[in-house]
Amino acid sequence: MNKLMLVGVIVAGALAGGAVGFVMMPEPPELTEEEKKKAQEEAKKKAKAEKMAKKATEYDYLRLDRQFVVPIIEDGSVRSLVVLELNLEIEPGASERIYSIEPRVRDALLAQLHRTAQEGGFVDRLGTSSFLNELREDLRLALKPFLGDDLHSVLIGNIVRRDV
Repeated sequence: MNKLMLVGVIVAGALAGGAVGFVMMPEPPELTEEEKKKAQEEAKKKAKAEKMAKKATEYDYLRLDRQFVVPIIEDGSVRSLVVLELNLEIEPGASERIYSIEPRVRDALLAQLHRTAQEGGFVDRLGTSSFLNELREDLRLALKPFLGDDLHSVLIGNIVRRDV
């Protein structure tokens, strides 16, 4: 019985201590306007990141089977070749329609890649992230007339420049 009474006293003491701590807990400090704005911005960033992560799983991916080969011409002769593997990030269910017009898709992509080559894009800036972002956007815009809202993004799977 003494052990049971000892356990009861310990439990009662712990509960009483917790209750006193809860009652005596100070109010959280008021945030300044700057801290409130910062907290709101962080909440917006977190929500945007969650939305982007959710969006990334909402698309289908279409792999264009054959590589794209673009010649780099200097002084009237081929100096190097750029070989690219491209994939399309598309709306779910659009792959069959896109495969049905694949020759048009490939033609539009090749035309844009040749324009990029003529402008010298593949010479000095090939490895920079800004160039790759510009190239993705240019390729997406080249496909917009054919694919409309079915296309979300053009993804570069691989890109290699080989001098000849």
